[in-house]
Amino acid sequence: MQIAFEGPTSGLEIVRELLSPWDISFTDSSRAETTITYDTLPEVEKFVVIPSNSTDFVKKAKKTRLDFEVRLGGQVSVDACHKTRLTMTPTCSFRYGQWMNQEGTDNGIIEANDASKVYLTIDIIDEFKHTLDGILNPKISRTYKILTNMPIPYSIAPRQVKNLLMRKRHEELSHQSFCAHLSLDTTRFILAAAIEKSSGKKLLRKNWDKKQFAFVMTHDVDSQEGFGRSKRLKNIEEKYDIPSAWYIPSKRYRLDPESVKSLASYGEIGCHDTKHDGKLVFLARKKLNLRISEAKTALERLTGRSIDGFRSPLLQYNANIMAAVEKAGFCYDSSIPTWEPKHPLTMKSHGIQTMFPLSLGGLIEIPITLPQDHQMLSVSGLTCREALEKWSSMVNVIKNLGGLCSFLVHPDYELSDLSNGVYEELLNLIASEKQALITLPSGICNAKKNEILFKS
Repeated sequence: MQIAFEGPTSGLEIVRELLSPWDISFTDSSRAETTITYDTLPEVEKFVVIPSNSTDFVKKAKKTRLDFEVRLGGQVSVDACHKTRLTMTPTCSFRYGQWMNQEGTDNGIIEANDASKVYLTIDIIDEFKHTLDGILNPKISRTYKILTNMPIPYSIAPRQVKNLLMRKRHEELSHQSFCAHLSLDTTRFILAAAIEKSSGKKLLRKNWDKKQFAFVMTHDVDSQEGFGRSKRLKNIEEKYDIPSAWYIPSKRYRLDPESVKSLASYGEIGCHDTKHDGKLVFLARKKLNLRISEAKTALERLTGRSIDGFRSPLLQYNANIMAAVEKAGFCYDSSIPTWEPKHPLTMKSHGIQTMFPLSLGGLIEIPITLPQDHQMLSVSGLTCREALEKWSSMVNVIKNLGGLCSFLVHPDYELSDLSNGVYEELLNLIASEKQALITLPSGICNAKKNEILFKS
């Protein structure tokens, strides 16, 4: 479908990002099947208005008698597909003139008398900016600061003590809670639904190399013990034809070059910092740049290959870390979860709230879209089998919405104990999905990069 956009360039880039899962090209209003406007009002027959609280937009609205008021709260929901409903609570919402009787939950869309004229009730561009700002400038918890700045490494603390600090009720890991923590994707589907209403046409979804959705398997190899277990995991993954990415710290334990190369021979090696001490988020920019570059160079020397991906230990992240990862020459980062019930950096529910890769400047962010094994086992207190059941439920959501299922399984934890059979069941679940692309993070990155190049 061809659509037009009228508004600031920064708004266009966000709209492009939100609509990236659909087959859409941008053109001028004279040739478009509908026009999206932001911070302005349209002068075309078919349009979708994204409201803005800017002074300029308010003045224009008053001149055309498009009276509206801004209110706080108010849940918004959208039927993303016939099986899945996504919900979000925007920072504010808009109520328009003759439609002022809106109350309670709505779908984010108001149609004028002419169905081709559609008004959104939320500023999805501002919501996008707000979400990313919260991600790239997280409020670090006092507990995280204390544990990672002690004179002795936090890693030597008994695992039972660390688990107790992180424990949270497992009831929060449910189908409903997962759908309620996809606010960026909620705005995607609201905008897509508005375009369909205005144009009178169904949007076509892009596919994952002719597949409905995608799987990526990743491992953080945090310890010498986990490094020793990695080969066994790799062997069973080969049996199911599932390659994986191995994120390895360059200086935490002894790395046998042949073993590292063996992992790379059926998958890829990613960088996992140097020491895995949780201090990246506190480093000044110069030290941060040097440390991340040092880790990349060390692994490239060890493997004789380019290291394209980075994942931060303890999934710590902020704008400075992302800038340093890009400056070091990485193609992608995969440090930010879609959603975790209790992220160690913030000690509360946290995540980037999308199941699709994002372009953050010159870096591609590949979210960990399913809560990692540590969140399942240590935070939520689930058994390995219960964790598998939760994952299976969330996979169904992502499958229905055509997203990316990105797993993080540590060779250091219980799930990698092949004697219980659960990990093999997980691999069988992945391999049995005939409509899924099974690939590596670098494959997802390259596809996203090509999409950006094509658009430009």
